[in-house]
Amino acid sequence: MSGFHALIASGTTPKLLANETDARYIGYGAMLMESFVAIMALVAASIIEPGLYFAMNTPPAALGFTMPNLHELSGSDAAMIMAQLKAATVHAAATVSSWGFIISPAEIVQTAKDIGEHSILNLAGGAPTLAVGIAYVFQQIIPAADMGFWYHFGILFEALFILTALDAGTRSGRFMLQDLLANFIPVLKKTDSLIAGFIATAGSVGLWGYLLYQGVVDPLGGVKS
Repeated sequence: MSGFHALIASGTTPKLLANETDARYIGYGAMLMESFVAIMALVAASIIEPGLYFAMNTPPAALGFTMPNLHELSGSDAAMIMAQLKAATVHAAATVSSWGFIISPAEIVQTAKDIGEHSILNLAGGAPTLAVGIAYVFQQIIPAADMGFWYHFGILFEALFILTALDAGTRSGRFMLQDLLANFIPVLKKTDSLIAGFIATAGSVGLWGYLLYQGVVDPLGGVKS
């Protein structure tokens, strides 16, 4: 069990139960549902061609090229950036293919076109991979909508999923911080006090903010945090 699940299970869920006998049903049922989400994520990742998977998730440095800045495609250097992107795509396809996972530049370009992106290179991390997998699955089920729709639907779903998780974590952190500070300042224990709530909420949000700040100023991208 992860620390975050322990936090929610011990601090939030018990306060929502109408009857103590519901605890096992809700707790175990929640774990089964989350396992189902994990299985869906594994399926979505595994149906992607290995060559495409590694082209997406391998950092440009490991593939031997520098990723052009696609945010400047609307500027005067758009033609030059597209040429750099084409060269990077050819290089990435050759490098991944040399590892034994055959993929052509045309496949990389076509996948990017299908999902409505300029490129799939340097889309490292679970979110784009899961979204592409989801797009493949749903496009087979409901072919009337193109892959681009399902890809961005997947990205939106993941963003909201993470947002609601962070929201729950911040709320749990708020009342735990309020309980902790109440040992030193008893007035903060009043859950109906707006001032006490604001102080504890500011503390929790400030801690999140510090992690975000570190992620920006740390040359390693906040990996130490």
